[in-house]
Amino acid sequence: MLTAFAIRDPNDLILDPATGGGSFLRSAYVRKKNFGATHERSLADIWGCEITAFAAELSTVTLATSDTHEPAAYPRVLLRDFFELRPGLETSLEIPGILGRLSVPQTFDAVIGNPPYISYRHITNQDAILNALASDTELALPKFSGKSDAYLWFVVHATRFLRQGGRLAFVVSAGMIFSDYGIPLIRFLGRHYRIRAVIDSIVERWFPEADTNTVLLLLERETDTALREENEMRFVRLRRPLAQIIPSPGDAGRRGVIEAFLDEMIDGEKAPNDPRMQINQMVQGAEGGLTFAEANEEPDLLDEDDE
Repeated sequence: MLTAFAIRDPNDLILDPATGGGSFLRSAYVRKKNFGATHERSLADIWGCEITAFAAELSTVTLATSDTHEPAAYPRVLLRDFFELRPGLETSLEIPGILGRLSVPQTFDAVIGNPPYISYRHITNQDAILNALASDTELALPKFSGKSDAYLWFVVHATRFLRQGGRLAFVVSAGMIFSDYGIPLIRFLGRHYRIRAVIDSIVERWFPEADTNTVLLLLERETDTALREENEMRFVRLRRPLAQIIPSPGDAGRRGVIEAFLDEMIDGEKAPNDPRMQINQMVQGAEGGLTFAEANEEPDLLDEDDE
C-alpha cells in the first residue's frame, strides 16, 4: 500500500533511507515494472541506503534477484549512514556502461520505508544526525527532545530529498500521535507537507514480534502554505486485517484492489458503516491539526463497536 501511494509514474525516482532486507526496494521495483518500466530503468531509479553491512548486502541481493530472467542487475544500494547523504553527493558506486561514479539524484519523487525506532539517547550516530540537520538550512527544523525516536530524524532529513509534490510513505511508531515527543514532528509535517492520511488498525499489529505499535504515514510535499492549511487530513482506523481486504501476492487483481482501497481512504466519501475502516477527517491548519487536538482533550474517535 505504501509503494502504491508513493509511486505514481514509471519514471519516478525512489529512495528508501533504511533498507533493511530490501522489502520496500523490491516492492518499488514491482510497482515500476507494473507501470511498464524496463528492468534496467527500474534498477536505475531505485536508491537504497543502509548503515549495516549485512542488511545492505541482503538488500542488494533482494533487488538484484527481483527478476532473474534479466541478463544483468546493478542495484543502487549504498552502504552508508543516511545522515551522511546529500542530494548530488558522489558515491562509490560504479555501473558498467556508465562513465565515472554515480551521484545521488538532486531530488526524488518518492521516499518510502520503515526507518528504525531507536531512542535518540541510544543512537550511535548523533554527530552525523546533527551535522545533517544543521546543513538542512531551507527547513524549519523541529526541536526534538532526548526521548525522540530515530524515525523522526529520518522524516526530517528525507524531506530534503523530496521534490515539490513528491510523496513520503513510512511505517512509523504510533508514539508520533500519542507521545509528547511527536508534537514537534507534527508541527514540522504541517509546515512542509499535505498530510494525506495516518492509518492504524484495531485488529492487528503489523509487526507482532515488536514492542512498538505502528501506523502508516502518507505525506505529500507541499511548499504552498494555503494548500497545506486547507488540506483535509484523514485518520483511518482499519476494522479488518489487511489480508481480508487485499488479495494475496500473485492474485491478478491485487494491484487494482490496493489502488482502489487507497483512493477510498484518501479521497473517498466517508461511510460510517463500512466494515473495513473508520475515517475521521479534519482541516490541517498551520500546525498539522495540533490546535484541534489541544482544544479537544478527549476526542471521540471510536464508535461503539470499536470500543
